[in-house]
Amino acid sequence: MSAKEFRNVLYYFCNRWCKGESNLVFNGVDFDPEMWKHSMGDHMWKKWEKACEDHNGSLDCISAYILDMDNNCLQKIINRTEEIYGRETD
Repeated sequence: MSAKEFRNVLYYFCNRWCKGESNLVFNGVDFDPEMWKHSMGDHMWKKWEKACEDHNGSLDCISAYILDMDNNCLQKIINRTEEIYGRETD
């Protein structure tokens, strides 16, 4: 992960991360909300809640959450931040 990607991911988690983003990133825009309880978005949201609980909601929860992700999930997060904040150009 480049320095810019890292900054974007940190900013994203501090300012935009929510259940709706988890749904969008891990389930896609055409996902049926009725299927939430058995989805990847729900699974990742629960992991996020656990990381926040374990780290008392501090910024450490972001690093714990990211370090626990596989590369595929992390790439989905990076792709989403690029959609929002733009791609690295250097």
